[in-house]
Amino acid sequence: MLRRPLIGEAPAFLQELSRMPAIFIFCPLMPQRSDALASAERWVLWGLRMTVEAQRCGRPQCRYVFDQLEGQGLGDCAGPLAALVRLCAMGARRPLAIASPIAAVLTADEQRLLSALQRLQADPAASLTLVLSDLLAPAAVRLAAGPLGDIANHLTAAAVTLPLRRLPPELEAGPDCRAIARGLQ
Repeated sequence: MLRRPLIGEAPAFLQELSRMPAIFIFCPLMPQRSDALASAERWVLWGLRMTVEAQRCGRPQCRYVFDQLEGQGLGDCAGPLAALVRLCAMGARRPLAIASPIAAVLTADEQRLLSALQRLQADPAASLTLVLSDLLAPAAVRLAAGPLGDIANHLTAAAVTLPLRRLPPELEAGPDCRAIARGLQ
């Protein structure tokens, strides 16, 4: 039987919402275009893309990436970005889809990596398995937490907070990935 809330008492559906983690209620979707990202997200994405581009060309990460990130106060992120790219290249389930540095559209893999970084910055104990299990092998997911955590810590030290965003529904991990995640935690 339904009862009316007392004066000053929240309705039942609001009481239920208050028990849910805020990340699922109030987070906007990850944008599809890089120009819709926050400034810090664009710089991290640019650094990731430049590092991948250098690796594709067989060059070490260029000094230019470090200098540009340093100019934004994010120079400490260059090393962990390079480590993350190497780790993703070795532990990927399939070839990574990382766009060129000037591309306007975010790829699904870029969205997953940015989402993992956002979650780690918001909660250092967050599990990345559901976010990255479609992208990386289980052991690589655990290893990727190191460089992603370093980037999140450097961003926090630079007083830069990435906004939390949900992945689009088509990028959410499926039931098979959830089963894998339960086995890894």
